[in-house]
Amino acid sequence: MDAVDHVVLGAGAVGMAIAEALARRGESVRVVNRSGLREPIAGVQSVTGDITDPAFAASATRGARVVYQALNPPYHRWAQEFPGLQAAAIAAAQAITPAWQMRALGLVNRTVREISEMRYEFDEPFVVDASRAETALGLRATPLADAVQQTVRWYRDQAIASPAADRNGA
Repeated sequence: MDAVDHVVLGAGAVGMAIAEALARRGESVRVVNRSGLREPIAGVQSVTGDITDPAFAASATRGARVVYQALNPPYHRWAQEFPGLQAAAIAAAQAITPAWQMRALGLVNRTVREISEMRYEFDEPFVVDASRAETALGLRATPLADAVQQTVRWYRDQAIASPAADRNGA
């Protein structure tokens, strides 16, 4: 594989939009996915393989300055496939920019510092547990159906009260 600056993991709508935008800017780009590109794009390398294979992931991302995570399994398989794809993408990116380097860059760049501070969310399973707050403060989570109903009602009220709604005949 030729060296590239940008590696896009995934060739769905988002991945292809990223690749095409980078190519238009004259950047060197590689798109990685399981089945290859349907149609070649001038100036964009296409690599076919399974990103969850660590050896393949390392090879596909080697030398990149930036890795874009645009992997998107079919929605009915998200629960089974997305965690593994996300972990593989993170592992590939970590091989490019190790955690210690991110912390060092964070000393002079606020965005990188914030990324490093939020890294824990990807290192371990993310579990939302409000039981301590519920017990200590007497809080209760709003049931999903109620939250959706309240949100829709709020948006409808905003549309009715909006001057733009009057102009548009709402």
